[in-house]
Amino acid sequence: MTDVNAAAFPQPRPTIAEILIEGATTDQPEMDMMLRVAELHPKATRTEFEAAVAAAQGALAGRQEAAKPTVDAYWVVHRIARQTFDAVYARDGNDLTSHSLIMTAGPIIGQHPGHDLLLLWLAQKGLDSVFDEIGFERGISPDIYPLLLSPEVEATQEDLDYEPPED
Repeated sequence: MTDVNAAAFPQPRPTIAEILIEGATTDQPEMDMMLRVAELHPKATRTEFEAAVAAAQGALAGRQEAAKPTVDAYWVVHRIARQTFDAVYARDGNDLTSHSLIMTAGPIIGQHPGHDLLLLWLAQKGLDSVFDEIGFERGISPDIYPLLLSPEVEATQEDLDYEPPED
């Protein structure tokens, strides 16, 4: 197509809904998307914009990612700790140390999809332990502290398949 033909047949501008859908499906920054809407539809009313948002949401509704399964952080840490202990014990035998266990488990926890919550929960557990120790030194019963519940984190297939050993 020549330049003359291209000028004679300009491309239709995308609708507001099409711009919103493109932005949502390409992880485009929201500001860029809004600037493009303002550039191509400078006279759009609030009602038109709201209708376009509703249309875009309707078009994207079927594309929503299914909720990922979750598992209690306690069980993830329990699984990783048990597997780490078994692996380090098999490697080091009776020369097993807390340091070798932590150095082995740390990177495994760091690779887990729920690592942010796992690390936060472990830090809270550590603080809870230190507060119990300080409270005990000062004659304060640790029973005054509320239970620290374990959060739900995104589960890996390994987490879902894990069955703790029966004691």
